[in-house]
Amino acid sequence: MIGSQPGTTEDTSISTKIRAAYASWYHQTPAATRAIIIVGLAGTLLTALNIDEFLGRNCPELTVFHVEVWRVFTAGFIGRSVLTDFFAIFSIYQTCSRLEQKKGSAYIILTSIGSTVLIQFITVVVTTLAGILFTESLYYFFGGGFWPLSFVFIAFDCATSSQPTRQLLCFPVEVPTKYFAAILAGIFFLFSGGGAIDIFLGLLVGTGLGKFPSLQVSSDNCRLFEENSSMHTIVAMPGFVSVNGLDSLIDSGEALNDIMSNTGSRFSGPSISPKRAFRPFSGNGQKLGSASDTTPGQFPGLDDQGVGYPVQNQYVPTSAVDTSNQASDSRTEDSEDKLGPYMV
Repeated sequence: MIGSQPGTTEDTSISTKIRAAYASWYHQTPAATRAIIIVGLAGTLLTALNIDEFLGRNCPELTVFHVEVWRVFTAGFIGRSVLTDFFAIFSIYQTCSRLEQKKGSAYIILTSIGSTVLIQFITVVVTTLAGILFTESLYYFFGGGFWPLSFVFIAFDCATSSQPTRQLLCFPVEVPTKYFAAILAGIFFLFSGGGAIDIFLGLLVGTGLGKFPSLQVSSDNCRLFEENSSMHTIVAMPGFVSVNGLDSLIDSGEALNDIMSNTGSRFSGPSISPKRAFRPFSGNGQKLGSASDTTPGQFPGLDDQGVGYPVQNQYVPTSAVDTSNQASDSRTEDSEDKLGPYMV
C-alpha cells in the first residue's frame, strides 16, 4: 500500500472489525444505557439456552413457595423470548440514551433497579393471590421480562414529552403522544398471549413518574450514589453522566427560551429582557465601530482598562482583535462612549 510503513499490514479481519465496532459503540453510548443493554443481551442468551427458566423467571411457584426471593431482583432483566427481547432492548436503547443525558446515569440505574423490584414484587403477589383464589396454574405464570422496564421509560418519556404526536412503530400512523405508551402496551399484551400483566405495571410506574416528579429519584439521592466509595468503579466508567455535569448538556437554545419566557425551573425572579439573556461584557475589550471612526471608546463604569479601539458599535474581548499594529498613542482618556453594555 502506498504511504504505508514497510513490513506493516492492515488487519481487516472480521474479528477486528467487530472489536472496532464494539469499541465505537461502547464509547458513544451513555454508561447506564450501555450496562442495561449488555445485561439484556446476557438475559437473551439465557433465554435462547433455556436457562432462564431456572435462573430468571419470577413465578409464585418458585419465588414464594420455594423461597427464591432473589428472582424479584433479576426477573425484570431476563426475557420471555429471543425475538421480543431484541425489540425490548432496542426500545430501551432508544429511550434511555436520551433520558440519561437529561437525568444522569445514576438516575437511570436507580430507576431501573427500583422499578424492576417494585413491578416484580407486585406481579408475584397478584399472581399468588389469584392462584389461591382461582386456579393453581397461575402459580406457573411468569412476567414479561424486559418489557415492563421498557414501558417504564417509554411511558415516562411520553408523559414528559412536548411533542403532540408520535409514529406508531413502523406503521405510517401518528398517535397522540399521551396515548402512545398505552396503545403500545395493549399491542404487546396481545402478542404475549394475554399473560404479561406486568407490562401494564411498567406502564403505570412510568406514567406515575412522569406525572408526579416527587416520585422520581431525587438529585440528592443520585449524588449520594455517585459519592459512595463502593460505586467508584461504576462512576468511573466511560460515558457516565454525572449529576453535577448535567449543566453542560443543556442546549443553549432551550436555556435561552427558559430565560425569555421566565418559566424555566433553573431561573427565577422577574421577567428578563431578551438582550439581558446574553453574557455581559466582562472588562477589557475594544469598541467596534465604523472603519473611519478613529476615536477610541470608553465602556461606561469601567476604569482606564476598559478603553478600547473602535471598530464597530460593540465591545469585544481584546483577545478577539489583533491590536499589535495599532499605535499606542491612539488611545484618548477623555473620549466618551454612549453605547450600552456589550452583548455577546
